[in-house]
Amino acid sequence: DVRDRVGRVRTKLPDEIDEPVIAKVEADAEAIISLALTSDRMRPIEISDYADRYIRDDFAGAAGGKAEAALGRLRYTSDLADAVKDADLVVEAVPEQLELKRDIYARMGAVAPAKTIFATNSSTLLPSKLMDATGRPDRFLALHFANEIWKFNVGEVMGTPLTSPAVYDTVVEFATDMGMVPIEIKKEKAGYVLNSLLVPFLNAAGELLVDGVADPRSEERRGG
Repeated sequence: DVRDRVGRVRTKLPDEIDEPVIAKVEADAEAIISLALTSDRMRPIEISDYADRYIRDDFAGAAGGKAEAALGRLRYTSDLADAVKDADLVVEAVPEQLELKRDIYARMGAVAPAKTIFATNSSTLLPSKLMDATGRPDRFLALHFANEIWKFNVGEVMGTPLTSPAVYDTVVEFATDMGMVPIEIKKEKAGYVLNSLLVPFLNAAGELLVDGVADPRSEERRGG
């Protein structure tokens, strides 16, 4: 329920905030959540949906049954050892929780071949916070895909001080070969490049809402 969600947020607000301000924040939050919950974007996405998206977005090579054929070549497994047993590159994309990622890397490092490069798709966590958990810090870095990669084919590549230059170059080459435009980040930065640009934009949208300049639906239209 929308009101329950807003209420949980309310309990976290500092006591010194005036009640009228809290009331406005609640009203604005309810409007945003209501808009999100009625949006088609909130429907759970099935993997088969992507074939339709590729075709609808006129992605090169998707028509003529090729998108569906590509789905047919995917193999799924819930067995971690089976998933990585002969992998050249593993791109991890579990939720942005540091300890969860570290646990996954420790488990993968124990079963993956020595040749395997590990890459995190994190868009916020620094790879140096994860590298020791991998057991192969020289073969670990970040490869962050932009949302809707088939349209916005940008990939951010960011290593750590211990990443092998040869491994870094291999991942840049991999990104290029699969049609991405790699952004080679020269040193670690939280937020990388894309989110360092995006977050101030989102903050500005929030200020427009709170200051009464524009309502959520107007901002949604302007944001595409």
